[in-house]
Amino acid sequence: TEWLNLMNELAQGIYEFENVLHIDTCNFIIEKIKPYLQPGEPGIFGALGTVDKRQLESYSDTDPSYNICLDIFNKVFIYMEKIVSDIYQEQHYLKQTYFSHMEKGGSNPIHIDNHYHLGEDRWAEREGFGKDKSCILYLNDGYSGGELNFIEQNLIIKPKVGSVITFEGNYTRPHQVVEVKDGERYNMITFLGPQND
Repeated sequence: TEWLNLMNELAQGIYEFENVLHIDTCNFIIEKIKPYLQPGEPGIFGALGTVDKRQLESYSDTDPSYNICLDIFNKVFIYMEKIVSDIYQEQHYLKQTYFSHMEKGGSNPIHIDNHYHLGEDRWAEREGFGKDKSCILYLNDGYSGGELNFIEQNLIIKPKVGSVITFEGNYTRPHQVVEVKDGERYNMITFLGPQND
């Protein structure tokens, strides 16, 4: 529960935790993960795919500093599990995580993490994901644009380096990533589910 003392509720059900990681740690993570990025859609890069549990990717036999990076991620994942479990007063576990890299022109249109868009104002819950919580770790701020926009809450944010934003990705929180105008945007995106769901 000590995590809750560091929490700032930006809007109903949207929480921010600053200074989860130091800027030097964030820069180190970007440096070590960047070579493993796989190209995605134009202007959008995803890396390492999705994973289960706390292991982002296999340890390297040749790059000790990459292994340190993975250990940092594993500690961050445990932190995320704790803060989400405390906020919602129910034990949560890591289900999926991926590294997000957006270049100039990259964006993510309006969506709801736990639901499919069926057209107009109709949404359907993703089976097995309806109660999941989303966590976004911000690794840099050297870009313009790229803000996180929560439509219903009229909330547009660009969190500080090392901050975590968390929320339940249900139909009350449609959101988008505004187009990156310049620079590169790096995040770690994580989804956590209730232990007993």
